[in-house]
Amino acid sequence: MIDFKETLRAAIAVEPGSVWYADDKIITLHQKERKFKESRPVLIACHDGFIHDDHIPIIPLTTSVDFSDRLVFPVARGYKFVYESTDFEINQNSHAIIDRYQIIKRQGLIAPCGILDETTYHAILHILCKDILKVPFMPNYDLE
Repeated sequence: MIDFKETLRAAIAVEPGSVWYADDKIITLHQKERKFKESRPVLIACHDGFIHDDHIPIIPLTTSVDFSDRLVFPVARGYKFVYESTDFEINQNSHAIIDRYQIIKRQGLIAPCGILDETTYHAILHILCKDILKVPFMPNYDLE
């Protein structure tokens, strides 16, 4: 039997600025007693040359916040494309949790959801570089 999600994952390239479903159990978040879901949207946050490795830098997305601040960045209006072949829907409360930047194994990615526009993606990377990684932001900077 053909696994549709596996076929989709193999057919679509993992690229910077894309949003994918990832296995929620491998994502580190700040809530100690959170309920795990089957999957969680994550933003691929790296230079194009780095994502060919077995490990992928990501920023988790959440809808469970009531506020935005410098490290909790709204992304709902920042999508330039959403894949119709998945059950992903843009939620108006969707936020990137920038201070939860982490590296996961490529196998943890389940299916593509969409792609953020360049302005939104670069704004998130700028905050990540300046406030978390403490390095200068350059659009093609390798966040390894």
